Amino acid sequence: MISEILAYEETIANLKGSSNSGIKSNAKNESEVERLKKELERKDRDLQNLKNQAAGNNKAYDELADEHARATARAGEAKKSL
Repeated sequence: MISEILAYEETIANLKGSSNSGIKSNAKNESEVERLKKELERKDRDLQNLKNQAAGNNKAYDELADEHARATARAGEAKKSL
């Protein structure tokens, strides 16, 4: 996904830096630049959502691991007392 974002940014830079010989091609390139900017924003938003989901999953995993550790520690104590 990051490589796609970099490719989009490079395409935008190429389209902005290229010299255009006509108004039609310039308008076409501008619309292409706008389309790519919107797509890049959407990809950035998706990437941020994935990061947030990963953070939430890590937090939930840590909580479950702690709970499991407490439960197995109590079970171990009960077995020792027998």
